[in-house]
Amino acid sequence: MALGGGAKLSRSKSSGDLGSLAAKQLCSLEDSVFPSTNGRGIKAAFTLAEVLITLGIIGVVAAMTLPALIQNYQKGVALNRLKQSYAQVQTAVDTVASRDFDGLPLHQWSCDGQTKFSGIRS
Repeated sequence: MALGGGAKLSRSKSSGDLGSLAAKQLCSLEDSVFPSTNGRGIKAAFTLAEVLITLGIIGVVAAMTLPALIQNYQKGVALNRLKQSYAQVQTAVDTVASRDFDGLPLHQWSCDGQTKFSGIRS
């Protein structure tokens, strides 16, 4: 009286017998526990082809999404570098602006790229 492998318990012909009732309940329990057995006792399962097709689909989806993820990551890295560089330049500008440059020549910048010196501050 094995439960596995699709083996069925023998059923008694007398319907009033307590053993027959227990056997029927046990058989229905076995059918609910092992619902995917066929007459030969082989469990239904995914075939190799189905598994390979599923893995192929997952691979295609991954191949389509990875470049976008990598691009977003690279944009974030570039943005962080830009913010760091901007902060360094801003610190340098603030430092230069806070210094007293008495005695240094003043520069006047023009649009044509030529620098004119206006002399020394007194």
